[in-house]
Amino acid sequence: MALNLVTVAPDHTDARLLLDELSAALQAITGDSGRSGFAADDVRGPRSRFVIAQDEAGAALGCGALRPLQDGVAELKRMYARPGSHGVGAALLTHLESSARHLGYRALWLETRAVNTRAVSFYERHGYRRIDNFGRYAGNAAAVCFGKELDMAVTIKELDAAQAEARMDELAVVLLDCVAGGASVGFMADLSTERARVFWQGVAGQVADGKRHLFVALDDAGRVCGTLSLVVDMPDNQPHRADVSKMLVHRSARRQGVAEHLLRALEVKARELGKTTLVLDTVTGSDASRVYERTGWQRAGDIPNYALMPEGRFCSTTYYFKPL
Repeated sequence: MALNLVTVAPDHTDARLLLDELSAALQAITGDSGRSGFAADDVRGPRSRFVIAQDEAGAALGCGALRPLQDGVAELKRMYARPGSHGVGAALLTHLESSARHLGYRALWLETRAVNTRAVSFYERHGYRRIDNFGRYAGNAAAVCFGKELDMAVTIKELDAAQAEARMDELAVVLLDCVAGGASVGFMADLSTERARVFWQGVAGQVADGKRHLFVALDDAGRVCGTLSLVVDMPDNQPHRADVSKMLVHRSARRQGVAEHLLRALEVKARELGKTTLVLDTVTGSDASRVYERTGWQRAGDIPNYALMPEGRFCSTTYYFKPL
């Protein structure tokens, strides 16, 4: 399902309808509608946003907002996705995080109620960590607050075959850097630029054939600093499944949230394609494995001596899966 994320005024017709639905849902879950903690004027200013998610027909599916809180910090408010609207909450959150970065914020904080376990789990899956209760929530035992440092400003883009060909040199640089840094991603330490380009040419061919969707992360200069693929060429009896392949992040862009951004974009695409199960494998105990576990992937098991590290040492791999 394709989504449109639109910035609107908080008194927009769809916004009012969604806010009323959210208040009713919160009242049922927590006993508090949350209306007293939200002022529409707070999200009208130049450093605020109120966003709604729409489907291709223009029907409203969810909403979210951010407002200034203190120097460098914005507060997330009124996050809501209509029941049954898969992927809407994640898409809204990603969009609001991107907006916050462009507005110059360094962090996002939010509050929800401890009893709202679905919301707590959602934010934890998306990299939010518990912080001391702030502002009006200080001393409120029913409230739980979360924060997230905003990472490197990147743009996530899906490339078609022609775009992949045009960025062949940049893609090769990322692959070469990962292998030089010791990543076991299918190549040995003697990987050449020519061999790296041949690999990406094959990927571009699969994209052209509709067998793979290629995502890249672009840095502030517009250069590729990370890649991830959704492989949809599956056997006839597995139309619901796809594989996640070649998570590659240049060493200069690591530990800045690039992998998480790529994963979120890929998962949104997988849902749009009707996929309900994703599978991947990575080196056991690697940085990548911690990213997957932090973002809600479930460990299926390990296979010892599965592959070689670039210098020739055996390594174990761990398989993960994620129901969508």
